[in-house]
Amino acid sequence: AAEGPGYLVSPQAEKHRRARNWTDAEMRGLMLVWEEFFDELKQTKRNAKVYEKMASKLFEMTGERRLGEEIKIKITNMTFQYRKLKCMTDSESAPPDWPY
Repeated sequence: AAEGPGYLVSPQAEKHRRARNWTDAEMRGLMLVWEEFFDELKQTKRNAKVYEKMASKLFEMTGERRLGEEIKIKITNMTFQYRKLKCMTDSESAPPDWPY
């Protein structure tokens, strides 16, 4: 099969496209939304709908549209980064340099 022009993006390539960076306002909004939905996230195993509700709430707060999947990935990455920082600084007396 012939391939289309290089400027057309296939659905498979679109899936793996890098998301845009989070702004500081979005990060602060995410922290507030995460706190609000924290208990609900812990109570359910299949929580895609919770992340979608979080996305709606974040949109109301910041005016920036994010998908529930983006929020899930961001929370996972932030949690991992925090734990990594915490482990690295456990032996030292200074608290980790973490703005969130």
